Amino acid sequence: YLRHEARNQTEGLLMDERFKDRHLVRSEFIVELLDRHQRGVNDHSGPLWAMTMLELWFRTWIDSDSNSLLSENEDPFIELLQLRGAPDEQSDASLGDTLTAAPS
Repeated sequence: YLRHEARNQTEGLLMDERFKDRHLVRSEFIVELLDRHQRGVNDHSGPLWAMTMLELWFRTWIDSDSNSLLSENEDPFIELLQLRGAPDEQSDASLGDTLTAAPS
């Protein structure tokens, strides 16, 4: 999933200046993980997914004044959710189920 459908969104979030400015993980390490995962050398879907969800959590609960779900303009996964047949406005429970599903 992270090698194909969600590749651009995952790379976009983890290589974004907002994520880098948090100084949680060295940029070089992220680049190496993404590269090795994409080439199929290692399956780094777990750590990549965890960091992606952590960044979305920061954007929703720390960076936002409203503490509401990300808007369609801010959510890099909105297109994938819509392609999978998810409704435009999901309940918190269904969104949580979608976001916490283990990537493959």
